[in-house]
Amino acid sequence: MSKERGPRSLRDGLARVSRELGLAGPDAFEIVTTRWSEIVGPAVAARARPRHLRAGVLTVTVDDGGWATQLRYSEADVIARYAAAGVEIARLRVSVDKST
Repeated sequence: MSKERGPRSLRDGLARVSRELGLAGPDAFEIVTTRWSEIVGPAVAARARPRHLRAGVLTVTVDDGGWATQLRYSEADVIARYAAAGVEIARLRVSVDKST
């Protein structure tokens, strides 16, 4: 438990809890979601959604197996583009969910 006293910002609290749970900080996932279409392109972005970023693994759901294949094929490029944006991702985990 921290010995710090006094008020802290909500962002600082979320960052601390995220680290404790192995999740990416709020800034990292915000970058993932706000730049998603730019990173993967509008066609993929229309069919796929980032769900969470934990321990360097970005989990993404897509609405069709063909789009899952497309996203897996471009995994290295997606990781490199996010690295350039300041977000470290080690790998993508892609699953199909028809309700996406």
